[in-house]
Amino acid sequence: MTLSLHNTSELIIECKDLQNGGIFPQKYTHRGEEISPEFILKNVSSKGKTISIIFDDIDQAMNHWMIWNIPAVNIIPGNLAKDKRLSNLGNAVQKSRYRGPNPPKGIRHKYQFNLYVLDCEITIKSKANKEELEKAMENHIIQYGCLYGYYE
Repeated sequence: MTLSLHNTSELIIECKDLQNGGIFPQKYTHRGEEISPEFILKNVSSKGKTISIIFDDIDQAMNHWMIWNIPAVNIIPGNLAKDKRLSNLGNAVQKSRYRGPNPPKGIRHKYQFNLYVLDCEITIKSKANKEELEKAMENHIIQYGCLYGYYE
């Protein structure tokens, strides 16, 4: 499913260790500590209720991480717990723990974090797949931003 992003404004995302279009630091990868990065959001809309993150290997068309119902905050902490529900982030739910980049050795892949600010909470099961999350977000996205990097 391709999400409709018309009528959305840009979400400005920063990650102190990962420059947009840069190389993934080892600690965020499967070969490192495999911890989720911290995100700093510069312009979260006052109309935003929650944030969803979808992290994909673009070259493999493979989903690595989904988390939704993060409160609309300016900083999403790194190294999130591996629990399905993250009590330190309100009602945040993640389908599975963060899985860092892990392409075959010597083959460079593009990995992308897509962040969505929504005007509501998402009410889907924690076992939902990417298509179900995207369907639940449709018509509720008020801001969108992405951050991508490469790893081999």
